[in-house]
Amino acid sequence: MSDRRVVVLLAGGVGRRAGAGGPKQLVTVGGHTLLEHTIAAVERWAALDEILVVMEAAHLDAARCIAARHSRVTAVIPGGAERADSSRLAVEHLAARLPGRTRVLLHDAARPYVTPAVLARADAALDRADAAVTAVPSVDTVIEVEAAPAGGGSGAGPSAGEAGAGDGRRIAAGTVDTDAAPAGQEPGRRLVGVPPRERMWLVQTPQAFRLDTIVAAHRIIARDVAFTPTDDGSVVRRALPDVPVAVVLGDPANTKVTRPEDLRVARRRLAG
Repeated sequence: MSDRRVVVLLAGGVGRRAGAGGPKQLVTVGGHTLLEHTIAAVERWAALDEILVVMEAAHLDAARCIAARHSRVTAVIPGGAERADSSRLAVEHLAARLPGRTRVLLHDAARPYVTPAVLARADAALDRADAAVTAVPSVDTVIEVEAAPAGGGSGAGPSAGEAGAGDGRRIAAGTVDTDAAPAGQEPGRRLVGVPPRERMWLVQTPQAFRLDTIVAAHRIIARDVAFTPTDDGSVVRRALPDVPVAVVLGDPANTKVTRPEDLRVARRRLAG
């Protein structure tokens, strides 16, 4: 008997950065909500057995109305305060009824462009590993930054607060003047490193795991108050350092709807 394959759609975000006035997953684009577009995209994967949706508690009814139109959605459950909490609740829900070797693919509901090919690649990685993330090579140079010391100075010159006003203001070398920073520039930050670009990949979803592995990792991380994960691959890497996390080629087009400009792009890409 083949392993069961479950896609978990994490839809717990409240849409603040997207300026959606509510969960971006419930924004209508091209006649359907983003959540519906993502469910439909996942349903195109022939190997799929079921979908579990995790939604902010205040919007469960709306998500359940959507789910009722899709036979492969088996449940819609409330999420947690943070993304990691929602992932943990999802895998615990599955662990209560499915065997540990179940293949679980965790996916952002705000990534409606996922393809069957990407889902299949993530799933196939579980033939040789218990954890895998999708990612794409960075085409840009990535820099590491850290906040400048209080006051904006670095010891190389006066801080922003000490400098004179006007065009004669002096800025400590390597820092951004908090008061004079132009629009779009990050104040009070400085470059501290430039990692080799060939080693920099941009992580995406889906991320695939054997159910017993991701459940064990989340149970450990739930007690790790010093760690705030933003994806499930990092949960496994920190909680279970002896478990290799495979990296699978994702898709540059599999972008996430996060900001208002992403919604504008989605309206073009998902039109009709």
